[in-house]
Amino acid sequence: PFPVDSAGILVPDRLLPDLVFRHLGAPTRILFLLGLLAATLSSVDSALPTLASAIELDLLSERLRSKMPVRRIHLGVAVAILACIFLLYSTRASALILIVLKYSGYVMGPLLGLFALGILTRIRIRDRRVPAIAIASIALTAVADWTSAALPGGYRIGVEIIVWNALFFVVLTALFGRSEEKRPAPVSPS
Repeated sequence: PFPVDSAGILVPDRLLPDLVFRHLGAPTRILFLLGLLAATLSSVDSALPTLASAIELDLLSERLRSKMPVRRIHLGVAVAILACIFLLYSTRASALILIVLKYSGYVMGPLLGLFALGILTRIRIRDRRVPAIAIASIALTAVADWTSAALPGGYRIGVEIIVWNALFFVVLTALFGRSEEKRPAPVSPS
């Protein structure tokens, strides 16, 4: 029998662990755990220094960087990652990837909108307004997400939240972030 929840619905996240730990022998269980551990440590090993460096170089002032040892920044990032893991675990979500995709849509939506404007249009944008427009598009997306359950038919915004966020960013930029100058047309090679 496959792993199911209380409503009798298959739980995909428990399928492989159930197979390994209930139906296969001890050597397979040990290899499974070692592979899982190796993959996890490999990911953390590359993500932790990358995040710590990004925070150190992009977010901290030079004065603060000179006072704070790199070890402390790495420790802070590790604690933040651990807190995120515990927070996600506390949600008891059956599909953790859906949560990650949904909340990354909040962050990546304005970037996708900015990319679309740069690739698909010749609009010049007032650079100083971009952060405020990005925050406003995230706020509008959050309101749309929270109120989407009240829509007819019970539609709830899911992982497509990144598209909504990008659209809000594009519309807000078109309304409030345009520069008066036009971007020059690309020169075609002759």
